[in-house]
Amino acid sequence: MKVNIITAQEQSKQGYTNVTLTPDGLKGIPDSACNELMVDNVLEFAPENVGEALVKKVRKGGVMEIRSPDAQEVMRQYQLGSVSFEEASILLAGGRARISTLDQTRSFLESNGLHVEFAGLNGAYYRITAKRPQ
Repeated sequence: MKVNIITAQEQSKQGYTNVTLTPDGLKGIPDSACNELMVDNVLEFAPENVGEALVKKVRKGGVMEIRSPDAQEVMRQYQLGSVSFEEASILLAGGRARISTLDQTRSFLESNGLHVEFAGLNGAYYRITAKRPQ
């Protein structure tokens, strides 16, 4: 099962089952059902415990990909002048429940049994691809 977690319909991706980030939406995905779980600019809008619930959805050999603004990188780019104050404000607040860093998210995934295959920054955003061991 390929699942894309969304907060708005414009985040829908073709070829994925698009599931809204709500308790009912997540309950509709059985644990260990996802061979691919896409979490693109969504995790920061969710309560803290949702990350653990999402990790449980990834099956053995399955992959979870997370993309999100990196708090430290947003501040660094603002200091360097490559991100305006308005852009930084949107990336750091903009309705988000919390914001994290690449390192914090990597540690979270590893502590929940996933193996990080890729972790990198692209501008103010990080992307992590992690796999549940067989």
